[in-house]
Amino acid sequence: MNAPPVYSDAARRCSDIVNNAVGEGHRGWWAAVRLSDGGTDGVLYATRSAAIAYQLHESQCAYVQIPWDQMTPAEAEAFLARLGQDDWPSDVFKRRHWSYGHLAAIPASYIVCEADNVLPAVWQERFAARLQVDHVARIDAGHQAMNTQPEQLAAMLLDEAAR
Repeated sequence: MNAPPVYSDAARRCSDIVNNAVGEGHRGWWAAVRLSDGGTDGVLYATRSAAIAYQLHESQCAYVQIPWDQMTPAEAEAFLARLGQDDWPSDVFKRRHWSYGHLAAIPASYIVCEADNVLPAVWQERFAARLQVDHVARIDAGHQAMNTQPEQLAAMLLDEAAR
């Protein structure tokens, strides 16, 4: 009998860490979140480079700045109240082998959020290349463009759909 994966609630654990850090007033600090289970070392760091430097296995962590960029405190509070309410299928956390070859046949665009401090533009560009998109557009917004720049993002999505 297979034991359930220990990281099935990683997203929820990560959201709890972010919620607690925001609630304690640690805006702008960094957390090193383990990819395996969504936990941390329990320390918040003043810089991303400090968070990386203190990790034994730096490539096995995601580095999250608290809160997400460009949100007002009220927007961040409203966003965090909704965080963790979605239930991802547990299969998403177990998969390791994703294929992308079939995606070239599907017309697609990718919008890079240039002010994203959670997922830098260079990584977003790598995702766009991996997904074999036809067009890359750019928005001057942080990680949560749908919350901080909804009108501009909606207009861009309409433009991309009309391409």
